[in-house]
Amino acid sequence: MEKFISNLDIYRPDGSLRPIEDDPALRALRGEVITGYEHIVRIPATGELCHRQINSSPVRDPEGNIIGSISVVWDITKSKQAEKELKESEKRLQAIIDGSDNAFYVKDQDGHFILINKHLEKLLGMKRDEVIGKTDYDIFTPELADCYKMNDSKILGTGVPEQLEEVSYLVDGWHTKRWTCAGEVPYDRRNSHQWQHLREYA
Repeated sequence: MEKFISNLDIYRPDGSLRPIEDDPALRALRGEVITGYEHIVRIPATGELCHRQINSSPVRDPEGNIIGSISVVWDITKSKQAEKELKESEKRLQAIIDGSDNAFYVKDQDGHFILINKHLEKLLGMKRDEVIGKTDYDIFTPELADCYKMNDSKILGTGVPEQLEEVSYLVDGWHTKRWTCAGEVPYDRRNSHQWQHLREYA
């Protein structure tokens, strides 16, 4: 087994060469139970890189001695490619909305911010990483957050874009904002049942 493995070009997810002793099957022979291990294999015949996820366990005889190992291997190349394409798409979208003088954000179904642009950062007086993953209840007063949640539910429920006016307390005081709200935007292609909404503040 070790000789066979040594003839393959195998890499860690970060692209560095994986030492042969780190192979899940060989580690299982040493008594380890490996779950969710990922590596990249270069196929000798084509040069193609394949992403794999592996679970490995030792096989023992009735006395408990290790006599082998068993591995289950999944080809996750397509899912990794989809993740890469999604990240590239997110970068393009971020670059586009960051260049706008209007404020943009995207929330998931549960009201968590998953994307905002630089202009909204300025209005909120918060950095992007301080907003992402939070809800209106983490940023605004409960009364304002209740109002925003009601409007969010309306937009996502009907799926019909419309303009709304809301009162917000931003970094420089109170504002009446006009939002163009688009409901049911398929932001995450990995999950067709996950819908978000995009808001633009002008």
